[in-house]
Amino acid sequence: MKRFEVWCRKQEPARVKEFRRTDQPDRYSSRVLSGKDATGHYLAGHDHAHFLSTAEGDDRRRVTHLCVYAREGFGAGEMAALTGLRHLRVGELQLRAQLVGLGQPADFRAELFGRSTGEARVWASATPYVGPAHIGRFGRARDLLKAVRRELRRWASHQPNGIEVEALEPISDTHSAWKGRPRPFEFVRSRSRAGDDGYLRPIGTFQVTFSRPVAGPLCLGYACHYGLGLFLPI
Repeated sequence: MKRFEVWCRKQEPARVKEFRRTDQPDRYSSRVLSGKDATGHYLAGHDHAHFLSTAEGDDRRRVTHLCVYAREGFGAGEMAALTGLRHLRVGELQLRAQLVGLGQPADFRAELFGRSTGEARVWASATPYVGPAHIGRFGRARDLLKAVRRELRRWASHQPNGIEVEALEPISDTHSAWKGRPRPFEFVRSRSRAGDDGYLRPIGTFQVTFSRPVAGPLCLGYACHYGLGLFLPI
């Protein structure tokens, strides 16, 4: 987002006026990258950017790639920010970064998008689904299942040709689809901001079967824009 603001300052003011923040007129921001409008309020829906880390090497505990996915797409400023990113700081780690692909989901063949075919019928949790706060950490399993089903219906409504959920079932961390991953409770499930309740919410892992093959990415629930509730194809 900082690189996006630098890009805006290099443009003619009339070209980037739509990105000027109304709460801080001397600042610019991207609604796609930030998930907030010009007034600083959170956007409804899930069309803005998801930051989905994946482990595509032999060790499923080692992050190798970060996919930045936004259903509404990226403009020139967002693309400039992504292309210009060369270094990332994560705690004490100093990491080098390189953009390796930019396009539509169908242009990619990573597991995140549905393996080499681009689509799959059966998807299973790769990170824990974190449910609504009102269920509570020790809420009933059937309430959590209802929440997942509701999220899946919402996701399917954005897909073409009337996709339906044929089956949804909980899976354990001994399931073959989970092999090599940390146990669900080991995942960081809270954001570093005051009042965040991620660790107070219920979690679960699931397998879903659709009426026909679908393309990803598929991520649901709390903090899905940061990689929780991520499903990968079976």
